[in-house]
Amino acid sequence: MADSQQQPQQVRLKIPAGAEDLEALAPGTVVFLDGVIYTGREGVYKKVIDEGAALPLDLPAESNANFHCSPAAAQEAAPEDVASIDAIISASYDVISGGVDEQRDWDRERSLFHPESRHIPTRQDESGEYVADVMHVEDFIERAGAYFTEQGFYEFEVARQVEQFGNIAHVFSTYEWSHEQDGPVGGRGINSFQLLFDGKRWWIMSVFWQQESEEYPIPAEYLPS
Repeated sequence: MADSQQQPQQVRLKIPAGAEDLEALAPGTVVFLDGVIYTGREGVYKKVIDEGAALPLDLPAESNANFHCSPAAAQEAAPEDVASIDAIISASYDVISGGVDEQRDWDRERSLFHPESRHIPTRQDESGEYVADVMHVEDFIERAGAYFTEQGFYEFEVARQVEQFGNIAHVFSTYEWSHEQDGPVGGRGINSFQLLFDGKRWWIMSVFWQQESEEYPIPAEYLPS
């Protein structure tokens, strides 16, 4: 039977494409590209456009095809999750906690964090120095998602200290984690949250955390009284 729907035009272009080739493209055309396609997150554009940093190669000679990559737009949040400092901190623990094979609601995670937010775990590298792994929310989901569902992971807040001025707040939130909801504690540490109230809702701007160790036990003032 003949296909009654008109098939889109298909074109193959060599990169860098010439002006005449681009001008000849019509809306709806399927374009296949041969050559170098470059991409960069917002940090690249900031350095090049705002700070005048030089590119590592002659882009016009190499490519005029850019795959735009940027943090996702903010996910709509449940009003009850972002109405207060307590609500958004509680939601941030709830959304990552669950058993083996229990899928997390990553859209809820996205809704708590500002589009420009950062997840920043700390760790010791091979030389013993402490380093910070700075991630966007999508990087965190990709890195932690599989582990959470394969191993089971529950994180509970056990103490909290809040400092607030105007529309900004800092929360030191002491946590314990376990692989089972009522299982033995696997470890504990402190989540350092930076929060913003935009006049309508609270946002997590960053969460910066460190696991407790023999070298750095949690001070008594950050533990339950």
